[in-house]
Amino acid sequence: MRTKTFLLFVFLLTGMAFSQQGGGERITLYKILELLALPDQEAVTLALEKDGYKNVGEGKYSKGAEVFTINRLSEFSVYYHEESPSKSRLREIQAFAYGEGFDVVKRGSSGWRMEKPGYSILADVGKDLIVKKLD
Repeated sequence: MRTKTFLLFVFLLTGMAFSQQGGGERITLYKILELLALPDQEAVTLALEKDGYKNVGEGKYSKGAEVFTINRLSEFSVYYHEESPSKSRLREIQAFAYGEGFDVVKRGSSGWRMEKPGYSILADVGKDLIVKKLD
């Protein structure tokens, strides 16, 4: 009985610690699209800081091992950039994009491009993941 109690205690402590680190979850495409729709960089920074991200440079944000950039090219053109996404990360983004009404425009051996009115996603395994709000 003591062994079971001890294991339960360790399991609960581990679970609490893991949940306080954000659960290891990455930013979702839904959240990315919300951020791209915000009016300015300050609003983006405030929204990300609320979710536990740190602003580590010009448009660059991090949380744990996750690092990405959100930049505004103009008043209407803004993009999200993630370097070296894994295949599983791209599958996750692609699955959500289908649900959000994105259509596949181009598919290759190492990447793909999807679009819907006002947005474009360009993904290349190990190179870049770019979500862009179009003018």
